[in-house]
Amino acid sequence: MFYNATWNTFLKKGLLLIPLCLSLACAHDLTRLVPPETHPPHMTFTVMRNYNTTWNAMLRAIANLLGHQVQSSLKKTGAIVLEPVTVMVEDYCDCGKIGEMPLTGPVKRETTIKLKSKAPQKTLVEISCKYTTPYTWKDIYGKAVRTTTITCTSNGRFEQDLYRRLIRYIYP
Repeated sequence: MFYNATWNTFLKKGLLLIPLCLSLACAHDLTRLVPPETHPPHMTFTVMRNYNTTWNAMLRAIANLLGHQVQSSLKKTGAIVLEPVTVMVEDYCDCGKIGEMPLTGPVKRETTIKLKSKAPQKTLVEISCKYTTPYTWKDIYGKAVRTTTITCTSNGRFEQDLYRRLIRYIYP
C-alpha cells in the first residue's frame, strides 16, 4: 500500500514536471528577441540658408525621391510628414535578432522632418525615421501564436541621402 501511494505521487509530480520542462524549453534563447545593438543616429543638420529657402529646397528634394509623398506639411511649424513606405530591413535599419538569427524582410518607415530657424541665415533640419515590423511568434507546430510589433533602429542611410539631396538644391 505504501509503495503504491508513493508511486502514484511520483507519477503525478512527474506529469506536472513535463509541462514545466516544455515551457522552459520554449523560453530558450532561440525564441528570445535580442534588440538592436546600435544606437539611433543623431540626425540634426545645420543649413546655412534662411528658413524659406531651406523649406522650398526640402520639398523639392522630397518630390524627387521615388515612391515618397508628403502626407502633411505645415510651413508655420516647420513640420513635414511623409507617407509611410515599406522598405527592406537590410538596407535601412537594424531590427535585432531572434536568438542568433537577424530579422530580415520588409519594415514600415514613417518619416518626420522638422525645420527650425535659428538665425537669419541658419536653419536646423531634423530628420527622424521610425521603423516598425510585425513579427509572428510560432509554436513548435508552425502555428501562429501571437504577433508583436518590433521597433527597429535606423542606420542613418535614408536620413543622410535626404540631407545630401537637400544640400544639392541649396548649394547647386
